[in-house]
Amino acid sequence: MKDIYIIAYAQNPILADAKAANEVELIMPVVHEVFRQTGLSQKDIDFTCSGSCDYLQGAAFAFVEGLSAIQTNPPIKESHVEMDAAWALYECMLKISSGDTESALIYGFGRSSPGIWIQ
Repeated sequence: MKDIYIIAYAQNPILADAKAANEVELIMPVVHEVFRQTGLSQKDIDFTCSGSCDYLQGAAFAFVEGLSAIQTNPPIKESHVEMDAAWALYECMLKISSGDTESALIYGFGRSSPGIWIQ
């Protein structure tokens, strides 16, 4: 199996209410921080995957607006999972492990996957 490394991590402060911040306002500073940490740009990324529970926040297809936070011109290889960033990470790990891609940008926003509580 191929070794996979996480080379940077950033996150916004955890807030109970982000007020009127939209997806771009939430995602762009975090993505720019990762690019600052690594010295990379979107052109250096082979694959981008986002995760969000749009339906839980009542904003279907909010992930499309989230793409505005990253450079998508020229067109990029991109995917979205209707869960959270952990599932987006998993998809990218599979793509890298299979040799389909060499590098990935992963981001998530909105609510986390609700999961199941087992007592």
